[in-house]
Amino acid sequence: KTIRIWEPHKSVCISVLDGHTSIIFCLQCWQGVKADKTYDIIFSGDGNGTIMLWDRVSGMFLSKVEDVHTDAIKGMSMSLDPDQSLLTASMDGTVRLWKPDTMECERILAAEDGSIVDAGFTMASAWANIVVSSSWDSSLRCYVYTEE
Repeated sequence: KTIRIWEPHKSVCISVLDGHTSIIFCLQCWQGVKADKTYDIIFSGDGNGTIMLWDRVSGMFLSKVEDVHTDAIKGMSMSLDPDQSLLTASMDGTVRLWKPDTMECERILAAEDGSIVDAGFTMASAWANIVVSSSWDSSLRCYVYTEE
């Protein structure tokens, strides 16, 4: 239920981020600029389907986005495209794309019968609009989305 940030060269814990009420399954860091504002955020997803946002430098709690999924968030990924989207993958069978600066859900890419355990963006710039998910049923699925 806590996140610990370590100084890698000294193996010293420099910050403890506490606030989740369930097990934390995934983290994603984001450094970006949107509308002339610089962001340095840690996103964390838990077993209640809650996303919490933390300032990576100070460790300060920024905000909580509740009821975004109806089950555990098992995976997070950040796109490499210039617009940058946060992706969440949940045991509720959905993969969602978020604007990382506002945490507005841009779209739901999947609503499946099976539980999704992870998802990520493809790394090749030519395939930047493809998301791949994995499920408990041992399947891999590709989702192609277009900019609106």
